[in-house]
Amino acid sequence: MHLPHDDPLVIKLQIDSVMVGRVLVDGGSSVDVLFLSTFENMGLDQSALRPTCQPLFAFNSSKDSPLGIITLKVCATERCLDVDFIVVDCQSSFNVIIGRRWIHTMHGVASTLY
Repeated sequence: MHLPHDDPLVIKLQIDSVMVGRVLVDGGSSVDVLFLSTFENMGLDQSALRPTCQPLFAFNSSKDSPLGIITLKVCATERCLDVDFIVVDCQSSFNVIIGRRWIHTMHGVASTLY
């Protein structure tokens, strides 16, 4: 039986002192996305959001208006970075989407091979 390694890269990250699971590492994403349900489960307050007028376009070209932007500390192993998350109110199988800017800043290589 052959089982190809073509699953999405899903990890856990410490975000603002909370261990968050179901984090999708998406090298095709130009933004880092925090879904509202995760935002609320982390105990964050919407008053901390900075306004944004930048629309968010999905892969199917649909347009969504983010609720705002929040900067949170994201830690992977011993390295921590401040990340600007776009907060959106929509359904997702994931809690967070981490995009290519984070991958590059971490000097990471996203691979599902191993």
